[in-house]
Amino acid sequence: MIEENYNPNQTQFAGEQPIFETPPIEPLDPIAPPKKKIPPLYFIISGALIILIAVLTYAAINRKPVVEEVPEVTPTPTIASELSPIEQKLNTAVDLLKQANPETEKYPFPPIDMELRIDETKF
Repeated sequence: MIEENYNPNQTQFAGEQPIFETPPIEPLDPIAPPKKKIPPLYFIISGALIILIAVLTYAAINRKPVVEEVPEVTPTPTIASELSPIEQKLNTAVDLLKQANPETEKYPFPPIDMELRIDETKF
């Protein structure tokens, strides 16, 4: 079956093609298929969607801006309690830690010798 379809002469198809002939034109069918009618339900649905979009845009345009009332913030009273000795020590430790923060210190960096001397090494 494969051998029947296989043709070793690959130039044969060029000789069999019509060169100067026009391809045959099939006659048009005089009976055209009937046009499809669009059901009236599609018109009703599309009209309802257009009306819905129009109503929503009208409502969005004529909407009054909502002004939010900000309630007054009243500070809550705190009960001043005496700190225990451990809490006092903790507070002083936190204060000392904040004072010793290296990011807030403004001391310059120490001078650095940027020359590398191999011959002057100390043992």
